[in-house]
Amino acid sequence: MTKTIKLTNKDFKLFKDECRKWFKRFGLNDWNVRFDFTEMGESAGRCRANYMHMNATIMMATELSDLLIDKTEYIKQIALHECLELLLMPINMLAGDRTFNEEEMDHQRHRVINTLMSIL
Repeated sequence: MTKTIKLTNKDFKLFKDECRKWFKRFGLNDWNVRFDFTEMGESAGRCRANYMHMNATIMMATELSDLLIDKTEYIKQIALHECLELLLMPINMLAGDRTFNEEEMDHQRHRVINTLMSIL
């Protein structure tokens, strides 16, 4: 039987604070990010972005099911996961663009490498 946990505005604040922490660490402050606290079915979080306009929406579900770890730690993991999605978003967008050039792909790959090198 699946146990569902309803999340609160306090949980959502933790999520946003964690995301903002990772934005700084990953150098993602040039993105215009909106947060959304919404029903999402099976997903715990989601990141939608428009690379050309540097806009993103990072979402956290209002309910979680079958928590195997502490709720606070899980919310922190969701935030990290969605921020990593945003970090890699330019590469993802370029890979789907039929007109991409290798120079831009190389630039984005090195952006990720340099970010990781600065925090590891």
